[in-house]
Amino acid sequence: MKNQIFRISKEEKKEIASELQSKGYFTTEIDASSLLTSKKFLAEMGKIFEYSEEIENYNWLDDVMRDLEWLNNDLGYVLFINNSFTIIYPYPEEAPYNFARFLFWMEFWEDEVERVVVGGKKKKFDVYLVD
Repeated sequence: MKNQIFRISKEEKKEIASELQSKGYFTTEIDASSLLTSKKFLAEMGKIFEYSEEIENYNWLDDVMRDLEWLNNDLGYVLFINNSFTIIYPYPEEAPYNFARFLFWMEFWEDEVERVVVGGKKKKFDVYLVD
């Protein structure tokens, strides 16, 4: 399994999300404007991944995103980033750093989870950039 980033239109999103949900994947979405500041990014990520506490820093967020056990999903996770064009050009100061975190989590769920988590298993963690 290879976790991937896809670029899709708003029109494609509804069909893709519906198909993934029907297969049993956890799907969620975030507006790209949430990637513009660290504070907003941390708050929104906790919210959309149904985490029960306020996430206060990036180390904490990384721990949360490499756990996700409370979601009770054996297949994996799919994130839709709406209005993705707003983080591409011109680059808002914090957006590239925040976006890079997704690559880190994708790699973790694709391979690393089996090496560092007792009983851990690979799962889908795909990101869809929605224009």
